[in-house]
Amino acid sequence: MGRIKKADLVYTDYSWKAAKDNPKKKGKLERAQLNRKQGYEVLYFVNRFLDKYYLKEPSSSAKIEHMLRKDIPKTIKDRKKIEAWIVEHWG
Repeated sequence: MGRIKKADLVYTDYSWKAAKDNPKKKGKLERAQLNRKQGYEVLYFVNRFLDKYYLKEPSSSAKIEHMLRKDIPKTIKDRKKIEAWIVEHWG
């Protein structure tokens, strides 16, 4: 499947503006946490996950996106913990 683009995302209500984000001055906490409503962050996360786990099926990106939106507890914000949750619950 490879990398997905903005048009490939299932949900269309993402924000694509860097509200209060300065990409050149991102702190450690901001880099560690995933904002599930920021399109560019979700897109990056999904593509990175697809690449890291060699996922090629077109449905994989939609599954990751759905898990981010509906399944993963909202209290989990750390990217590594979100990734671990997806891996653990993939089946």
